[in-house]
Amino acid sequence: MAVYIALGSNLGNKEENLKKALALLPGKGVHPVQVAPFLTTAPYGVTDQPDFLNTVARVETELAPEELLQALLAVEQEMGRVRRRHWGERNIDLDLLLYDDRVLDLPDLKLPHPDMQNRAFVLEPLACIAPDAVHPVLGKTAGTLWAELQQRQLAERMLERFRRYVQVPTASDPDSTAFPSTEKQLVLARALRQELQELGLSGVRLTEYGYVLAELPANTDDEVPVIGLIAHMDTSSEASDTDIDLQVHRNYDGGVLPLGGGRVLDPAVFPELKRYVGQTLLTSDGTTLIGADDKAGLCGIVTACEWFLQHPDVSHGRVLLAF
Repeated sequence: MAVYIALGSNLGNKEENLKKALALLPGKGVHPVQVAPFLTTAPYGVTDQPDFLNTVARVETELAPEELLQALLAVEQEMGRVRRRHWGERNIDLDLLLYDDRVLDLPDLKLPHPDMQNRAFVLEPLACIAPDAVHPVLGKTAGTLWAELQQRQLAERMLERFRRYVQVPTASDPDSTAFPSTEKQLVLARALRQELQELGLSGVRLTEYGYVLAELPANTDDEVPVIGLIAHMDTSSEASDTDIDLQVHRNYDGGVLPLGGGRVLDPAVFPELKRYVGQTLLTSDGTTLIGADDKAGLCGIVTACEWFLQHPDVSHGRVLLAF
């Protein structure tokens, strides 16, 4: 029987709190047999509190699910947990995630744990020790759920980055002989330079002509080609690039997209929209550009580099950036 519990702490000596909780469990008839490495995570739900230290343990027990829940609550009580607010600070938190393939919907106990598929602080350690553990409702393994959550998180980071980029006016001036053609383009260039430096890329510089250059160094000794990733920062001057109302249409259903002010995108006029059913679409309100051909490229490149820097175990060659 596969039973998994989550442990977390963000008050006091967090590591000692987790170790103490694990040590108290056998006295309640709950025996940890495998514990994931402790990891630091940002608070979930209520963010104005300290970071958490989290782990997941596979346990053996003869207790029924309801009895196991009471045992976990007894450990919390013995350690002096005080419930100040929902999702708030706590010296120890013990949650029952999975009890074999049991599905329960009781007033005080729901199995599998609600919303666990959206919680990195649960899925990452669970996938570490039990990547093949199956969510009995979703029918997916912990490894699959963790990979899917990472993809969603990556997409949200790209969207947040894109929101910032489109608010910087970068329309080119066709009559200018300067490089770049407007001072506004340098505002985005300087912001990009700072962001790339903060991410940890090498050789980040802004040239006198307004080009941003950087490098993601190779992390392998294998002979692989150098890759160049290039995107424009400037946008067309044929429509307004100020006061952009970026609209996010999630899970597009294939129908008419309202933009505001009576403006729409109609698949009868733009049949290619049908190709994107089920996806997230980004539009303006129909009165401005969003510069997606340029700034979406910037977002994709910067986010890809961020991902590689966060996953040094993935080998890659030298990557040169030019914006």
